[in-house]
Amino acid sequence: MAGEECVRRTMTVMEEMETKVQEYEVVVEDLEDVQGRLEEMERGVEDNTRVKGEQEMHLRALEKQRLDITDKLSKELESSKNELTTATNKLGIVEDQRLDGIAKIEASQKRVEELEAHIEKEKKRTENEISARIASFHRFEKGFLAKEKMTMDRLLCA
Repeated sequence: MAGEECVRRTMTVMEEMETKVQEYEVVVEDLEDVQGRLEEMERGVEDNTRVKGEQEMHLRALEKQRLDITDKLSKELESSKNELTTATNKLGIVEDQRLDGIAKIEASQKRVEELEAHIEKEKKRTENEISARIASFHRFEKGFLAKEKMTMDRLLCA
């Protein structure tokens, strides 16, 4: 019986070994699957690393472009501010000149009105003087003609 027991144990050990071999084969298959997924993931990581590098280069290019545009816009803004200041200063000068011009026009207009009033006053004074002289002349003429008539009448009567 010792031989049978030895065979039974051997059979049990062989069955256990077969189970262990099957477990080993399952583990090997799982390991191969895991290795396949790992390789696939490594390829994905490599692709992602490559894409990340490309994206970082693109990001740096965009950042440089943003800085260039910001610098350009800053310069243009400063230039625009300078132009606005210049235009504002010129506008102030033009406004001052315009106000001076208006003041000169108003002063000239006042002077013209004063001259017109003086001319009108002189015109009335002259018209009155001429009317007075004409009236005086008419009086003189009447007196002269009356004396002349008297003289003629005397001469004719004499």
